[in-house]
Amino acid sequence: MGVALLVDIGWQMDWSVYFLAQFRYLELNEVQLSLVAVLSALTQFLMLGVWTQISSARGVRFVFVIGAAGFAFCSLTILFAMMMPPSIGIIFYYVFHCIGSSTFSAFQLSLLLCLLEVIPNVDKTLSIAIYSTVILMSNAVMPFLGVHIYNLLGENRQAMIITIGIVSAIRIAATIAALVRYYVYKNRDDLLPQK
Repeated sequence: MGVALLVDIGWQMDWSVYFLAQFRYLELNEVQLSLVAVLSALTQFLMLGVWTQISSARGVRFVFVIGAAGFAFCSLTILFAMMMPPSIGIIFYYVFHCIGSSTFSAFQLSLLLCLLEVIPNVDKTLSIAIYSTVILMSNAVMPFLGVHIYNLLGENRQAMIITIGIVSAIRIAATIAALVRYYVYKNRDDLLPQK
């Protein structure tokens, strides 16, 4: 639950910040923002079968690592795009954000399965409800925290770069935690869901 929560915090913390960066600093208009959303959704959809095959071959824990790494990659993409001249930054952002977005379906596919591996058979529903409650509470707080950090730092391009850098650091830490979890539990068949 801790690893999943860390990944979720890094994901949720940048929702509002990401939109501000896209709109204010990358200067994307509504059509461009919609195009990014459509391309991202398309890459997720197209890659879902690949993640399912990898999950069957290597396990859901491995696919979870890929999903967490994709979140880190996407935050680094917008961070580097903001440091480039606008004409190059937008193209860089489009290409690499769509590549990184392809892993979001890996995260969504594997998260619940990873949780089901470690939740005890007794009170399974209660454990899932507690996890969902914690995630929803962080979902209510983290977007505001990201914007608050940005506001505290001065509400300018440098403040946005630092804020997205903080989000990137959290996402990289979450990826490392997921990778450590993968290696620690790699050969533990006793964690597979009971039928």
